[in-house]
Amino acid sequence: MTEVPPLDWEGRPRELIVNRRSLYLVKNMAASDIVTPVHTRSICPRYGLQPMYYNWLIAKRVNQDIKPGTAVFLKVIG
Repeated sequence: MTEVPPLDWEGRPRELIVNRRSLYLVKNMAASDIVTPVHTRSICPRYGLQPMYYNWLIAKRVNQDIKPGTAVFLKVIG
C-alpha cells in the first residue's frame, strides 16, 4: 500500500507548501513599533502570513518584542 504524504490545511502535500514564501520581520522591533517596508520581507519557507497580506501589514503595530527573522503571525500584530 502506498503511503499518503501529510497534507496541510489546504489539502495540499506539505512538502509543496514549505517551498512557498511568507512574510518575515527582519529587523529588531520593540512592542508597539509600527511595521514599515524596511522591517518586512517575503522569504521562503512558508511558516507565516502569506505575501498577499503585505499591504495590510504595513502601518500595523506589533504587540511584543520582535527579533530579526520572526515569521509574521496575527498574534504578533496588535
